[in-house]
Amino acid sequence: MTARGIGFYTYAFFYIFQEENYNRTGMKSSVFKLLSLIILFTCGQVALSQSWRSEVRSLLNEGIASAKTSPEDAIESVLRAFEIAKKQEDYWTISNVKSTMGYISIVQRDYPTAFVNYTEGLEFIQKADTTDLPNEMVINQNLARIYSRYGIYDQSALHYKRASILASIYKREFPEEFKDKEYEQLLIDLPYREALAYRDDGDYSKAGKILIDLWAQSEQNKDTAAYAKVLNQLGLIQKRAGDIKEAEYYFGLIIGTEGVRPKTKAIAMHNMGAMFLVAKQYDKAQSYFGRALELKKEHSSTRSQFITYLDMGELAYTTGRIKEAAGWWEEGLKVFDKVEGEPDLFEVYNWLQKAYLQLNPEKVLAFNEKYASLNKAWRDEQQKQQAQNSLFALQSEVNALKLEKEEAYAQKQLMKVYLPLAIGVLVTVVALILIIIRIKTVRRARADIKEAEAIMERIK
Repeated sequence: MTARGIGFYTYAFFYIFQEENYNRTGMKSSVFKLLSLIILFTCGQVALSQSWRSEVRSLLNEGIASAKTSPEDAIESVLRAFEIAKKQEDYWTISNVKSTMGYISIVQRDYPTAFVNYTEGLEFIQKADTTDLPNEMVINQNLARIYSRYGIYDQSALHYKRASILASIYKREFPEEFKDKEYEQLLIDLPYREALAYRDDGDYSKAGKILIDLWAQSEQNKDTAAYAKVLNQLGLIQKRAGDIKEAEYYFGLIIGTEGVRPKTKAIAMHNMGAMFLVAKQYDKAQSYFGRALELKKEHSSTRSQFITYLDMGELAYTTGRIKEAAGWWEEGLKVFDKVEGEPDLFEVYNWLQKAYLQLNPEKVLAFNEKYASLNKAWRDEQQKQQAQNSLFALQSEVNALKLEKEEAYAQKQLMKVYLPLAIGVLVTVVALILIIIRIKTVRRARADIKEAEAIMERIK
C-alpha cells in the first residue's frame, strides 16, 4: 500500500467518525461506507496486478515471436518485461522472463548468456511462492544442453535427472495437463539424454543402467521407437568396450524387430558394419554397409548416407582397393558436401589425398588444401570455444554476486512495500475498533439519559 493509500483510509476514517448523527441507522451507514472503500481499493489493486501481468505476457510473446527474425527487437521487448516484473518484485514472473531471455540467447547461439539467464531463472523460481513445474523442467533441460555443449557432462547428467524427476512429479500431480501438453515423450527422452551424458563422461555403468531400465519400459509400453533408440546406444557402449558379441546382439535386436522404422534399422546396420570393420571382419562389414546404404537411399537424410559412403571408402582403402575407396568418397561428396565444422566428416578430404597419392598425384594438392583449410577453420572455432568457456565461468561468478545484491535490494524493497501496508491495515483495524467503542459509548450514554429521565419523572 502506498502513502496515498494510507492517507485515503485515514481521511475516510475521520470523515465518517466526525459525523454528528450517531443513531443506529447512521452508524450502520458509516461502517458500510468504510468497508466499501476497503473493497474498492482492494479491487483496484487486483485490477492493477492483472494489468501489469498482461503487459509482461504480451512483451514476452513479442520477444519469442521475433527471436529469430529480429533479435534486437526481441531483446528490447523482454528487457521491458523484466523491468516491469522486477518493479513488482514478483519472483515467479521474473523467472519466466529470465527463461525467455535464455531462449533468445540460445537462438542467437550466445550460450554463456543463455546459461546466466537460465541459472537466474531457476534461482528466482525457487524463491517464488508458487510452483511452476513445466518452466522449471524446461530450464533444467536447457541447462543440461548447455553443459553438454561445453563438455561438462556430469553437470549435464545432473540437470537431465532433475528435469526427469520434475516431469514425473508433473504427471503425477497434473495428469490431464501433462497429457494435453504432450509431455509423455519426455519420460523417455530425459533419462535417455541423462544416459548419453554419463556415456560421454565415461561412466558407462550409470549410462548402461539407465538404458536397461528404459529398454524394459519401452518393451512394456510397446514403444518401438524408444526400444530401438535405447538398444542402439547399448550396442555402441558395448562396441566401445570391445565386446563384439554383446554389441552384435543389441544391433541384431533392432534389425530383427518388426515395427522399427527403416531409417533406424539402417543406422543399426551401419553400426554393425562399423563394428565389424574395427574387428577386421571385412566381409561382414561389407555386407552390413551395403544393406545400410540401400535403406538409407530410400529413407534417410543425405548426411546419413554420406556417413555410410565414408565408411565404405575406409573399408575399401583398408583392404587395398584404393580406386574403389576414392570412388565411394567422391560419390558421398556428391550426395552431401556440407562437411565443414565436423572433423569426422571433413576427414574425407584427408582420405582422398592419401588415395590420390597412389592414383593421381596431380589431384593431391587440391584435396590437401581443402582439408587444411577446413581443419584450420575448425581449430579456430575450438579456440573461440575455449575463450567462451572462460567467459562462461567468469559470467557465472559475476552472476552469483549480482544475485546476492539483487536479493538484498529485494528485501529492502519488500520492507518499503509491506511496512506501509501493515500500517494501513492497522489504521483500518483501529478505526473499526474505535467505531465499535463509540457505538457502545453512545448506547450507554443514551441508556443513562433515559434512566435519569425516568428518575426525574418519579421525583415529579
